[in-house]
Amino acid sequence: MRRLLLAVSLLISWVSLAQTYTFTNAGANGATGPNQAQIDAAYTGTDLQGNVISAGGIQEWTVPFSG
Repeated sequence: MRRLLLAVSLLISWVSLAQTYTFTNAGANGATGPNQAQIDAAYTGTDLQGNVISAGGIQEWTVPFSG
């Protein structure tokens, strides 16, 4: 029973550390996607600010990982 409680406690701790990111079309429509200026404006003031780049109209972001 103690092992189960410890496992549940660790799982709850891990889940509470999870971060949610919301991506948008950054105001762009069509096949060309957003440019860097649109991306920068769309994510200013969010956790994504400065972390999303435009690569030919495709938004690229590296998933943060530690541990």
